[in-house]
Amino acid sequence: MFVVKDPDRFAAEIIPQYFDHNKFSSFARQLNFYGFRKMQSKPIRNSDFDANTAKHVTFFNENFKRGRCDLLKKIQRSTRGGGNSTGQDQQKELQDLKDKVANLEQTVQDMHEQHEERMRRLELDMLGRMEQMMIAIQQQQSQQNLQLQNGSIVAAPVPSDSTMKAPATNMGNSIQSNGGTNNSNSNNGS
Repeated sequence: MFVVKDPDRFAAEIIPQYFDHNKFSSFARQLNFYGFRKMQSKPIRNSDFDANTAKHVTFFNENFKRGRCDLLKKIQRSTRGGGNSTGQDQQKELQDLKDKVANLEQTVQDMHEQHEERMRRLELDMLGRMEQMMIAIQQQQSQQNLQLQNGSIVAAPVPSDSTMKAPATNMGNSIQSNGGTNNSNSNNGS
């Protein structure tokens, strides 16, 4: 892999030294004949955008590696219909990619089926629990109806003695005092 950091400067200064033109696009086309591929370096997110590296152009060839001069002999110009190894390599790579895509599609399908099965089991479990709740509610209502028919149900819980005594006592005292006053008033009036 190699990177051209300033394509305009490269086209103006370097390309004319080795070619009869100064067009970067023609240089890139020649690289394609030798099996180099232009790699996209566009940021995935806007926040990843870097103005310093935005103009960089990266080319890749699996046989172009630093310190591996033995691989350079494998980089050969491909010709149309020449039946060379580069074309065969590309066909093999294409088939490998197709196989990977098929495997990924199968994995996605398997995961989808597992998800659907799990959702089906969860739905059945939820329906079973709801049915149990409904049965429990119906049983409770039946028991309450039976108790009402037998007259043995208490309408409301009876509060403890300590909470009811104070108000009842005060109320009773006021009634007694009022009653005493009323009696004394009526006695005084007689």
